Amino acid sequence: PRSYDTATAGLLLTATRSTTWAGRDHDLSLRLEGFRDRVTTDDPAGASLTPSGQRQLWSLALEDRIALDPATLTLGLSLDSYRMRSPAARSGGEAASPRLALDLPLTDSLTLHGAASLAYRPPALSETLVDGLHPEPADFPVRPNPGLTPERARMIELALAYQGNALLTDSDSLTVKGTIHRTLVQDYIGMEWVGGVFDGFYQYQNLSRVKIKGLELEASYE
Repeated sequence: PRSYDTATAGLLLTATRSTTWAGRDHDLSLRLEGFRDRVTTDDPAGASLTPSGQRQLWSLALEDRIALDPATLTLGLSLDSYRMRSPAARSGGEAASPRLALDLPLTDSLTLHGAASLAYRPPALSETLVDGLHPEPADFPVRPNPGLTPERARMIELALAYQGNALLTDSDSLTVKGTIHRTLVQDYIGMEWVGGVFDGFYQYQNLSRVKIKGLELEASYE
């Protein structure tokens, strides 16, 4: 008799336009995205590891790519909003997240890319309202935290990309890209143990500051 039902409805609208202003070419783009998750759980045992509830998110993103000859400057702004509700809790929030990026060709095949941005991530239903006992053999309790707040991240990345054509044949291409990035997250959402050894439980909580550093290497040959 146990059942879990998840239904998602979404909307995506995009628009682009190229124009010239102040002697510069501008590629403008607008992106409106929204979706709603509805989760319905029917569990006679009372467990809510897949909790019932609704979460709705909207995001409006604006971007302007400006040709600086030879570089390209990208200015972006994202406006995000979310609402979450269930029989046990309600929450919501809004944020504005800017983005700045610069692409500078060093040679005909080598490009330097740099970017700095802010990001916003609302908590998920499964993080906020999860309540129950984890399946065996790791049968530890997990408790809800309706007071979770969204994550705010500051991200910086630097990349070097190579693209070459007609290397082994007349129509082949090779792309190689290396990226280093550093992210500082405030109110990072992570699972922590709360309480003592015998009366404690796991719970998703906001960690004040988390640093993430990484290196990405990718290559593709066509």
